[in-house]
Amino acid sequence: MNSNVRIWRLCLGLAVGLAAGCAVGCQGPVSRLELASYADPYFPEHSTVEFQNCAYRIDAGGDIHIVGRHDTQAESGRVTMRQYLHVDIYWKPYPGRTPVDPTMTDALVRYVVATPEGVATYAGTGFVFPKTTPGRTIEVDLESARLRLETTTGSLGDVLGETHVTGKLAAKHDPGTAAKLSHDLELVAAE
Repeated sequence: MNSNVRIWRLCLGLAVGLAAGCAVGCQGPVSRLELASYADPYFPEHSTVEFQNCAYRIDAGGDIHIVGRHDTQAESGRVTMRQYLHVDIYWKPYPGRTPVDPTMTDALVRYVVATPEGVATYAGTGFVFPKTTPGRTIEVDLESARLRLETTTGSLGDVLGETHVTGKLAAKHDPGTAAKLSHDLELVAAE
């Protein structure tokens, strides 16, 4: 299967998943990513994916881990594609002490696409602007994240190429769910 067919299938899956998420309705804060895939550098492919259930936890070192999952299902109810997102925010500026340089990164980003054909894992860095809101929710503006293929398994191959990611994430403070999603992401990425 050539890479254009893979990209078309991925974009179709993303669109179906987005439509299904909108049909169900919002059940709280929604996290939305805008992906610009440069698999073909002359004709970038743009897509959007929504993560209905994002959670975050804070580790012992103070890093904030935001994790989400999005499932795309066929009409039969079978999951045809599963996507995971993990954003590790590791840098916390102190006003008046740390200059904010727009070229610096403060987050590690992992994005995993799993289909019956295989798994593609992307990784990179980005810049985030977090803020907490009432109700123990964190909202994050993700800017200028660049992802590149880290690993593939099966026959899936590189479906996105170099990808630029922006978006808004809204995650509830739920350490148990965040840890479980992180564990699931690691298991899927290791297949």
